[in-house]
Amino acid sequence: MRPRKRLWVPLLAGGLGLLVLLILVGRSLSEGRQYKPVSIPNYPVVIPETTEILEPQVVGQAVEIGPQAQTLVFTDPTGAIEQRIQVGDVVVSGPTAKAPEGFLRRVVRVARDAQGRLVIETVPASLTEAVESGTLRIRKRITPADVAEVRGGKLAAPLRQEGPLVV
Repeated sequence: MRPRKRLWVPLLAGGLGLLVLLILVGRSLSEGRQYKPVSIPNYPVVIPETTEILEPQVVGQAVEIGPQAQTLVFTDPTGAIEQRIQVGDVVVSGPTAKAPEGFLRRVVRVARDAQGRLVIETVPASLTEAVESGTLRIRKRITPADVAEVRGGKLAAPLRQEGPLVV
């Protein structure tokens, strides 16, 4: 039986993630496992025709945006917005003054109200509905606050994400 290798690292500020990683690496070394760095290919970003990215100036034209962007209301006198958006489309916006967290929603109804305003009703959409393919890389320093739970030297629960993730 081979002697177990132990890795000792001083616990630095915010170093819990590193400590967990070193424990896992040390454990894998003791079990004879070897890991190789993984190269992730860059896939071109493909946005389907059904995804409408609403520019900040378009979102700024909204006269009303309901909670979580469930309803978007525009005056749209020229009909330009109405021509762009159809039922089944995914509408996407980055953070703006009128939608501080941005939104990613699927359109379920497009109609004009009694005042002639364009009313777009939506439901939540997934990132895979809005983006057909692509590569997403996130570089983040893991702190103790990010780790939800560790059991037996393994991450037992997902990392936490506080606040919006802007891609």
